[in-house]
Amino acid sequence: MLEKATDWPLAFETSSYGLSLETVTTIRDVVQMCGLLSHSVAGLSSEKWYQAVFVALPAGIGLDFVSVFGRAVLWLWVFTAAALWSLYEFYRLTGGWSAQRDRKKDQPEGFDGEAGTTQGKGRKLKWRDSRWYTILVTFVAGSLYLPLSKLALGALFWTDDFWAVPNPYTDSDDPSPAALGSSAEFYTTLAFCYRTTMRRPAGLKHVNWAVPIVAVAGVTVVFLSVWFPVRVWRVVRAEAPEVDPFTEVGRKRRDREGEYWRLLDQDQGPWTYLYQAYRRSWRHYKSVYMLIKLLNVLVITLLTKDNCVFRSRRRVYLGVVRQGTLLALMALYLGLELWSAPYISLPANHSDLVSRGGYVVIVFFGLMSALGAGGAKFWSGGGLVGLNVIIYAVKSVARVGFSEMRTLAGC
Repeated sequence: MLEKATDWPLAFETSSYGLSLETVTTIRDVVQMCGLLSHSVAGLSSEKWYQAVFVALPAGIGLDFVSVFGRAVLWLWVFTAAALWSLYEFYRLTGGWSAQRDRKKDQPEGFDGEAGTTQGKGRKLKWRDSRWYTILVTFVAGSLYLPLSKLALGALFWTDDFWAVPNPYTDSDDPSPAALGSSAEFYTTLAFCYRTTMRRPAGLKHVNWAVPIVAVAGVTVVFLSVWFPVRVWRVVRAEAPEVDPFTEVGRKRRDREGEYWRLLDQDQGPWTYLYQAYRRSWRHYKSVYMLIKLLNVLVITLLTKDNCVFRSRRRVYLGVVRQGTLLALMALYLGLELWSAPYISLPANHSDLVSRGGYVVIVFFGLMSALGAGGAKFWSGGGLVGLNVIIYAVKSVARVGFSEMRTLAGC
């Protein structure tokens, strides 16, 4: 019964609707990236409808719960626990310490081959080795990658999400806030860096939890932000079909890409969803995209006045540097997309260009807002809202439409 009950995710992923998994992943990535880049724009409207529709809703969908509910420390613990579970399972399923095992030669076809490790089990597969479980584990880790990396780097730089007092730099670069109380009981108001309480220790009371928070954040950055994309790269390298440069009769193969697509259609390995949407030369694209996300998160969390690294710098200066750096990074990324066309399908490449171009424009709006260019309400208000709507609409229609095209074609 358990084996039959767990067949449906595999059937879904390998059916004519198989690309739906890639569609969901793509829309998730767009929501997370648009939310991340939009939040870097200075002067966002504080109106309730705007915050609810264009800040809280995308943040909630993208798992950026801190922007919606606050309580950064709580979400750091919760997300880290979920991430460590998914990373351990991914590590186990991909061969453990011995790294990715080469199973492709002996891998059974169809539903018989859904397990990551099937030695000695035949058709009786354990649920923790099944295809649906590998998909779940990877999807959880991928979904937490951006929001948790942002939280972890925020903890390392101690951004205002972790401050024990309201941000005193909101209205001034050199604030002079009033004392919190008696100097014998409280630290000075601006001495909040790497403190979880502003009260001085009194026995076992008012413990400062900054050290374990920073330690957990460091572990998260090492294993989720860095190790995970590297591991995915190695898995894809081991699992993706290899095209022999020569045919069976010894002639040099002319259409290696076409042969790769043929092998891809026959591939029943447990990790096909990591590379099935991409061309042979860009089968590692998921790892590349994760590292692009990490660079954006690093720039946004580091180059801001609202952390303990650069809080003494001028907000305008940091805003211009941050948005200029993001603009250069996103422009290079757009150029990479134009040059590489990583997806096998033409519609997927076109929809991807729309979102990448949209990222460039979002960052440009942020740069104009940071420079104080005319029409400030447009850069951080109506223009930004309209741009996000266009990106979401075009991306969703293009990806869902492409899935339907595959269904009609019987792919």
